[in-house]
Order: sequence, then structure tokens, then C-alpha cells
Amino acid sequence: MDILLIIYNIGLFILFTVVTTLGIITYLQQKRPFFLTIAFLFVFLIINNILIYLTEQIPWFSDGFDQIFMTTPSPKTILLVAHSIFLVLILDAALQAKIQT
Repeated sequence: MDILLIIYNIGLFILFTVVTTLGIITYLQQKRPFFLTIAFLFVFLIINNILIYLTEQIPWFSDGFDQIFMTTPSPKTILLVAHSIFLVLILDAALQAKIQT
């Protein structure tokens, strides 16, 4: 089961990295901020996936991260807020309408 989890995480890393790279390359060619937003979204997904993988596989990292998370859950909160902001920006660009607050 551990082997399948490692293969799954490596597959996600590869997939997210490919999408990030394609987003950056397309942004550099077309200069549309939509593709840069997609690239940043997947960068934050990579960081989130790394944190999840490390807490599942490395006991000393899990203990340290749990201690930090119990005092101030800021690392995970920052990732989730950034993820939400990029999703709203992508939705805004895809619909080509301004989102009212």
C-alpha cells in the first residue's frame, strides 16, 4: 500500500509540474495573465501536496508540523487562501465578467 501511495504522489507531482510549466510557457508566448494564474495555482497545489506527503511519510516532520499547526495554522491557511484566490481569478477570467464583492 505504501508503494501505491508513493507512486500516486509522484504522479501528482509530475502532472502538476507539467501543467505549471505549460502555463508559464503559454504565458510567455501569449502574455495573457490567465495562464500565469493557472501556473501559480498549480505551484500552490504542489506545495500543498508536498506538505501532505511529508506529514504522511516522515514521522519527525509530522510531529513538528502538527505542533506548528496546533499553535498557529498559518502555513495551511495561507495555502488554502491562495488556492481560493487563484480559483476566483481563473473563474473571473474564464467568464470574462467582473465579480462583485
